[in-house]
Amino acid sequence: MISVQRGTPPQRFSVQIVLILSLIGLVAPSLIADGPIQVEIATIGHIYPESMSCLPYVAPPQDLAKAYVNRRYQGIFNFTITYIFDRTIPSCAALADHAVHLITRWFYGHKDNNTVLALIFAGCSGPEVVYMNQIAAAQNVLMITHNNDHEVIRNKALSPTFVSLAHYISSDYREFYKRIAEVYNWTSVYVVIDDTSVWVYTLTAWAAIEGIESLPNRVVTVKHILRNASAEIAPILHDFRTISRVMLFCGRAERLRTVLIQASELNMTNGEFVYITMENFHYKTLYGNLDWRNGDEHDQVVERAFASVLVIRAADYDNQFSVSSDLSAVDISRRAKTDYNFTLPINDQPVINLLAPFMAVKILAEILNRSNELHGTSSLHDGRNLANMFRNRTFLTEFGDIEIGPSGRRVVDLVLFCFETREKSFRPFLLFKPTSRRIEPLRGIVSWVNGNSWPPPNEPRCGFTGRLCEVTSLQTELASIATPIVTLVALCCLLACYLVWRHCHNLKRQEWWIIQYETMRYDDLPTGYLSLLRCRGE
Repeated sequence: MISVQRGTPPQRFSVQIVLILSLIGLVAPSLIADGPIQVEIATIGHIYPESMSCLPYVAPPQDLAKAYVNRRYQGIFNFTITYIFDRTIPSCAALADHAVHLITRWFYGHKDNNTVLALIFAGCSGPEVVYMNQIAAAQNVLMITHNNDHEVIRNKALSPTFVSLAHYISSDYREFYKRIAEVYNWTSVYVVIDDTSVWVYTLTAWAAIEGIESLPNRVVTVKHILRNASAEIAPILHDFRTISRVMLFCGRAERLRTVLIQASELNMTNGEFVYITMENFHYKTLYGNLDWRNGDEHDQVVERAFASVLVIRAADYDNQFSVSSDLSAVDISRRAKTDYNFTLPINDQPVINLLAPFMAVKILAEILNRSNELHGTSSLHDGRNLANMFRNRTFLTEFGDIEIGPSGRRVVDLVLFCFETREKSFRPFLLFKPTSRRIEPLRGIVSWVNGNSWPPPNEPRCGFTGRLCEVTSLQTELASIATPIVTLVALCCLLACYLVWRHCHNLKRQEWWIIQYETMRYDDLPTGYLSLLRCRGE
């Protein structure tokens, strides 16, 4: 038998080694955890400035946001942004064809499983968003778009990690147009689509058509302006006045100006007609200049015609940079030039499209910090958990509140504006809340054209063509002629009836035609014959 003495020096040394290694194993995670959590944001795009979704446009505000959140969460998180592009991809359409390849190459190239991954990009086109959403859902990675989204976001089974801060939501416009037609009882609506304008007008037009046609007893007529020619507008206006009094015009402000000038010449801005247009945000390059002042001989005509125009706008369509914000126009322009060799004239840019990428990074950092505090670091790798923390929540920012709805979409209130003739500008009078689908009046009385009551009737008293009044006038003239004739004929009939009655009455009182018995006596006839005649006479 071999006996081993307990507590020999080699054994004690081995035990000490084991204890030290165990202690290191317990302490090491806490030491590692004390370091900042690495967060890598991937932004896919193309580098050629043919749209507001290109990387030279969205990257500068994202870089500024990255600098801000690294200062704000110093020691907790370290944010980096990887821009994924291919110089051979020239446009949004081409990017959609290569999106899956680009993003999977980035995703599977990662070797550090401790890095928190997130996708933030503009959303150049619908197909690109759909493909990226499929990858994000399969890998359980949070995906945020800030310029475009897709209806697939509504399906949480297909889009569990999809969040959108996009400012334009076509479904909200669809519901607003529907509610307007319903509230004002407009049953016949005329839609004009300017195919020479940007795609957003066509998208809005078909959203409005879909919404209005979902109402019972609605007739929607659709016409297109195919070329840059004002000659197309006159036939459209002539057709419009024969079947409707409400026009949804989906096109740039310059084309609307031409429509109003020709409508004024046809006396179609007299208060009987309503022209509704849309301006999602203030951007002359995209929407044109919706102003009656153009410095030409038609300014006064357009000013008067604007009284017949309604404008649908987002509640924050004219956002401006905050003085106290970490995002400034000067910094964006400087970064665009130095980092991307891209000249970005800030004064002519839609501020909302520069705020969105900045706020996407900033709100992501806020959500990550909140999830880390509540659920620990493991929750940061769960895209579904992070997406759920966005939904049904309002984020307070220096640029205003940003509300995210239950589907993960940004909620933007819409406002209907009318033209105030005294102030010579558009003023809000109706608010639409997409979450509740309610319409709230913002002012009591709408000042309509020439003091006419609001809203204009769905159909004029004399009908769309005015022929109902012409028929009524003709009927009145015929009635004025026919009445004395009918009266005279009736009197003649009555007189004739009276004369006939009187003649019959007098005839009945006369007895000359009554045969007396005495006159029927003939002495030569036998008595039996006389008896027979008498009986028959009686």
